[in-house]
Amino acid sequence: MRLLTPELEDTLRSNSKANKNGDKSFPFVVKLFNPYGSGTWYLSELDDNDIAFGRCDLGHGAELGYISLQELKDYRSPLGLGIERDLYWDGEVQ
Repeated sequence: MRLLTPELEDTLRSNSKANKNGDKSFPFVVKLFNPYGSGTWYLSELDDNDIAFGRCDLGHGAELGYISLQELKDYRSPLGLGIERDLYWDGEVQ
């Protein structure tokens, strides 16, 4: 599964361009998760270097920060599962 559809990627990149000074905030656009264990990412921006901004929770408390989209794409659990996009996410952050 592709982590981002072209529409989601366009929205994330538009948010990043609109936020050049870092003084705007945008709602989260997509939820990604690790189906094997802990790890949830709510992303709101994606820059031209494929660095995303959003809320990350690896099971030790959530924090805002940056993550490489390529790292999320490359990750494989011990069972070979990768990070997935929540197709049924309703926009609520839990």
